[in-house]
Amino acid sequence: VRDGTTVVTYRELDRAAEALAAVLIGRGLAADTPVAVLLERGAALVVALLAIQKAGLAYLPLEPAQPDARLAALLALVPPGLVITRAALRVRLPATLACLDVDAADTAAPLARRAAPRGTLAYIKFTSGSGGRPKPVAVSHANLAGLFTGITPALALTAADTWSWYHSPAFGYSAWELWGALTHGACLAVVPEAARAELAALGAFLAAAGVTVFSHTPSAFRLALASEAFH
Repeated sequence: VRDGTTVVTYRELDRAAEALAAVLIGRGLAADTPVAVLLERGAALVVALLAIQKAGLAYLPLEPAQPDARLAALLALVPPGLVITRAALRVRLPATLACLDVDAADTAAPLARRAAPRGTLAYIKFTSGSGGRPKPVAVSHANLAGLFTGITPALALTAADTWSWYHSPAFGYSAWELWGALTHGACLAVVPEAARAELAALGAFLAAAGVTVFSHTPSAFRLALASEAFH
């Protein structure tokens, strides 16, 4: 994972995720229990999502940019067994929720791995709610693994690639970006907020980071391609 000047190797990522998974297992949460994650895009968020998977739980990603009232409404729809966050974001959540501060977690607990059968939950995400109230959608490990079955050979994806991480963890495209990079042993380059807000900056970042796999919604991508600033 490359996040600005921070670079995390696969070995470091795995060790950190194992340590956090041990803490989650120590909480005694039942398999498939949703664990909400309220963190900004970056290495700490990747560690949290991997730890949840290693602990046999399902992650529920939240977008820090959303209003507090919407975060509370989503968490009321799918009450999590725990919320992984940090102190600066914890204050935005209902006080009744059990939270784990990633910056202060005690990682001394032993790790007992749990199997993750293909039919168990990998994550839960909400629809946009454009047609009414947002709806939670459960995605299994089989669903997630099947995402790349045909695409990997079609696009010749390898560990030499660099994938951009542009989208919010609460948006479906982020699953393709995040797990696409990690399952292929590739680099995941976190797109900075400034580059997400301006096409010229985005184009410059993609070039400087050597991104070979860039994901965007079709409508937004068409607009980018039509802009000289992006090129």
